[in-house]
Formats: sequence, structure tokens, C-alpha cells
Amino acid sequence: MEVNPTSGVVAVPRYPTVGRIVHYVDRDGAHLAAIVTEASPDSRYVNLTVFDPIGIHFFDDVEHDEAQTPGTWHWPERD
Repeated sequence: MEVNPTSGVVAVPRYPTVGRIVHYVDRDGAHLAAIVTEASPDSRYVNLTVFDPIGIHFFDDVEHDEAQTPGTWHWPERD
């Protein structure tokens, strides 16, 4: 676990599990809401149901990338 030196808050690692909401980055760089439908044992790859303004899409074996590269998923930004 990491501790924020400024706030002293402990950052608990997050793991994708079925039903969690994440963001999928499409090829144009847009961040879309997605629900995890399956996660690999190492939590790096997930299957997603992705929602965009024109419909629902299904993607398998989507890689986690906090750098937010198109075609990957990441945790939603916190305000």
C-alpha cells in the first residue's frame, strides 16, 4: 500500500471485479463508461460492456493502462 505523504491517506490497491464501473478509451481518445463483465486472474485484462451515445459494445481482453492509451481501460478519475 502507498501512503500519500501530504495527506497521510493510505491508497488501497483496486482490482477489477465483475460489475465494477471503469472507463474505456476509444480510438478517438474519448472516455466511455464501461462495466467489467470478466477479469483475468492477474487483473490486467478484462472483458467490458461499453456504453456510448449510439449503443452498447462488447470488448474482450482489454488491457489496463492508467496512461489512457486508446483501446485500454482505466479507473475513473476522482474529483
